[in-house]
Amino acid sequence: MISLLIVSSVCCRSQDQKLIGTYVSDNVSYFELIWLRVTGIRSVTLGFELELKPNQKFGLSSCSAISDGNWKVQGDSILLTFTSSSYRIDSLNYTSKRKLNPRPINFGIEGNKLISYLKRDDGKFALMRLKKVKLEF
Repeated sequence: MISLLIVSSVCCRSQDQKLIGTYVSDNVSYFELIWLRVTGIRSVTLGFELELKPNQKFGLSSCSAISDGNWKVQGDSILLTFTSSSYRIDSLNYTSKRKLNPRPINFGIEGNKLISYLKRDDGKFALMRLKKVKLEF
């Protein structure tokens, strides 16, 4: 029984280690956009960067906002839970408070890509597809 727990713990940590890194918005082809429209996806998010850190923390940034939180693997998905969020333009942080997303974001893991279908305020869905990048210095 103890050896089974050790093996499953090492396996999970190994999967977590493979996921650690930086992910950026993936390009979507014209034909993919047509298919997404047919299937009910109304928009694609672009300009995002996600960093999964070894300490189970993450940073998510876009052209307008910076968010932080915790991540964990659940089966074949990654769950992002937000702990802070602010506008990238500092003066906006003084005029209006950025709402913290109360719901975790669930990304499916597909090779070196993370895929999520986000429900927008109007009830329609948006695709967020991020691919892992290798940073070279």
